[in-house]
Amino acid sequence: MIPFVERIVAVLHLTKVFVGPKRPERLTRSQFLYSSTETTVHSLAMETTGSEASVRLYLSSDHAAEEEMLPLETLYENEVGLNGTDLLRLSKDGYRKRQQLRDTFNILYNNSVPKKKAAPAAKSSSTQSNQSTQSNQSLQSKPQPKTPTQATAKPPPKEAPKEIPKEGLLLGLGNPLLDILANAKPEFLKKYGLWPNDQIMAGEKHQGLVPELLKEYKVEYSAGGSVQNSMRCVQWFFGQNPNITTYFGCVGDDVYGKKMEAKAKGDGVNVVYMVDKDETTGVCACLITNNGKNRSLCAFLGASIKFNVKHIADNTTHLDKAKYFLTSGYHLAVSVESALNLAQHCQKNEGKVFAFALSAAYICTKFSKELLQIYPYIDYMFASETEGREFSQMMGWEASELKDIAIKMAQHESQNRKTGRKVILTQGKGNVVLADAKETGIKEFPVTPIPEKNIVDTNGASDAFVGGFLAQLIRGQPIDVCIKSGNYAASEVIQMSGCNFPKQNKFRI
Repeated sequence: MIPFVERIVAVLHLTKVFVGPKRPERLTRSQFLYSSTETTVHSLAMETTGSEASVRLYLSSDHAAEEEMLPLETLYENEVGLNGTDLLRLSKDGYRKRQQLRDTFNILYNNSVPKKKAAPAAKSSSTQSNQSTQSNQSLQSKPQPKTPTQATAKPPPKEAPKEIPKEGLLLGLGNPLLDILANAKPEFLKKYGLWPNDQIMAGEKHQGLVPELLKEYKVEYSAGGSVQNSMRCVQWFFGQNPNITTYFGCVGDDVYGKKMEAKAKGDGVNVVYMVDKDETTGVCACLITNNGKNRSLCAFLGASIKFNVKHIADNTTHLDKAKYFLTSGYHLAVSVESALNLAQHCQKNEGKVFAFALSAAYICTKFSKELLQIYPYIDYMFASETEGREFSQMMGWEASELKDIAIKMAQHESQNRKTGRKVILTQGKGNVVLADAKETGIKEFPVTPIPEKNIVDTNGASDAFVGGFLAQLIRGQPIDVCIKSGNYAASEVIQMSGCNFPKQNKFRI
């Protein structure tokens, strides 16, 4: 059987019974002139076997032999499906609805795009009699479509499509940290000079924090760091299909580095770490308080800040395979040269996409020069409301409304003349704000509220949003689906301890 991505045949069964031949017979075949970003519907045909008829849509990049067609279960009441649940992509802007499927039947029968029905004219009795005879004859050669009553039933929610992107399609560059999570007492934070919801770099007074944490509390480990979290989230959307994401970062040659590598690979990420034998692996103490509503992060950066652009030069095969790239503001403090290397690679290779997560407001003040160096290359910019306002102050813009800030961020200097920049600003429980350099105004997307009693830990919500967004972007989904997916991922993460995910991904389009 030919590979799945090379040949997909969707079979749509008709429930209308009619008289037909006893064995399969090719009745008609016509060109269906429609193509999407991923595949082309190059022909369709109808077959009959006894009293059953089926319409087949032939999708592929070439014309494979008909005996190699792979029939798949589909549901007429819904959209064409793959494996009974997966949706068949027929448009880069979404999925063809039932009306388009009825149009497909008309194309098959009439070899032309259907026209709107005209009001029926009065018929003579002789005309009606002749048409009745012709109709009875036609029943022997072709099936009848479903009745309007049958076709208008509201379909149930659909699972996200399961077509799997190729390995290495998304490459992330970041500062890998082994997250060590624990539910800590307020006095523990006070002892080390920490406040709820702090995000700080460890200093001399914090050197004893991790050893005491491991001794006094029950801890959990996960492969952390902003971009690595997002890569893990992307993989969560693809189940048992590893290595769709590749991750670059630097670790030490120690037990923490090996533990983090095992955790990341267990989540499906293809980690291509640079190993620094002179530094210890970076760790981040994640101290959860107030029943999960607050978290204080104390990062021991270690080897994570030793990444060198040479590692990219030594692994160019991964750059060649990738179409989408992600890095964050945190990495500007480590190797702006490396971040620029990826950004310029995208700019030089048409069709490649560079995404950037601002990650923290202080990036705008402490690393403004580096941020402005990379900003023109950004295709997708992710930031929180606080980070967006800090960016506006850095630029000296006289804008107080978040929507105005988003528009200015989108329209600011961009190297991508074709698509421009898209800016996505999150506001916690508030609407997600989208600004597109190629459009006027903004769009807002509501966030489904999570009951306070269900919130366990807000750590990693922004990383999960970025991951959920990118999981749909690399599938070619429209941006509203990407944002919905990002919101879903964030809502699931805050109901877990740390940036972790439930076993089952239940995202629906």
